Amino acid sequence: MFKMRNFIVFLKCILCLFLSGIATHTLAETKKLLIIDSENAAPYTEARASLLLELEERGYKTGENLEVSYYSINNNKGTGIRVLRAEAGNHDVIFTNGTIASLAAHTFGYANPEHKFVYCSVTDPIGLGLIQSFNQPANSNFTGVAYGIPVYERLHFLRLVLPEARTLAMIHSDLPQSKSYVKWLKDELSMPEFKDLRIIFVEIPFLSGEHGSKRMIRQMEHKVQELSPVVDVFLTPSDQFGTKPIYAETISKLSDKPIMALTEQELKLGWGSHFGAYPNQENAGRMAARMVLDLFNGSPMDKIESVYSNVMYGIHKPYTDRLNAPLPNSIWVSNQITVFHK
Repeated sequence: MFKMRNFIVFLKCILCLFLSGIATHTLAETKKLLIIDSENAAPYTEARASLLLELEERGYKTGENLEVSYYSINNNKGTGIRVLRAEAGNHDVIFTNGTIASLAAHTFGYANPEHKFVYCSVTDPIGLGLIQSFNQPANSNFTGVAYGIPVYERLHFLRLVLPEARTLAMIHSDLPQSKSYVKWLKDELSMPEFKDLRIIFVEIPFLSGEHGSKRMIRQMEHKVQELSPVVDVFLTPSDQFGTKPIYAETISKLSDKPIMALTEQELKLGWGSHFGAYPNQENAGRMAARMVLDLFNGSPMDKIESVYSNVMYGIHKPYTDRLNAPLPNSIWVSNQITVFHK
């Protein structure tokens, strides 16, 4: 009996040591993630939420074995650099969500092996100098998921929905991503498939903050009124100006011409856009999360390829029903197009 009691005590000690080892191992496995959003708004909020959800589903839960530090820099590059100077050295991976956040990261720590960056929601990572090409291993300390869709996909979908459209207009800001996107559109118009299309580009200086957006809208209003009689379609731009609800709402209020969206929210939430081709931001966040996990687990940066998210298509039925010309029947029967009814 005495020997049995001693044996049980011995087993309990072994079990305590084993559990203590597990706890110590778990503590050692805690990772630190720094998240910097260009702005605390769409499309960044979607990508961030899906990133954290994917990390949790794969075993890293905030407050347990994942420490997350979050900052929104309100599209101010200088603020982003100051955040990185203070925080970068204390984190295993840095997630930069948006062009301005990633531009700050590039200025702060490009090619510095002490810092590992995963970007998301960046329109032109090649133009910013973050990477050299897509679907290739990283050549620096940056990798990630680009924002947007190939320009060809957008113009091709426009052709399917409004085959008679010839003159387009895009009112955009002077942000770096807008300048890149304008260049890509101009390049695509030189292709035979789109040579009969014409795009009128109107640039408005970007002003940050809520009051800045309102001032930009005031500048935009008279441009919409000037353009409406001569264009067939308005295109929302690839920048923070175009992703705000007030952008499509303003055009919808001042013009009866269709608006082509570049984000899902414009259609899903009924901001005024009629149809669109757009990136899957939920998928983009999940793809970025898997890159973060690879880095957490010790994968070298040059083994992780930079990619685009997948393309999605949508139509807002109540708005398109108000157009003078009906859409082709093929659009309504396609199982690749989401039809929004609210």
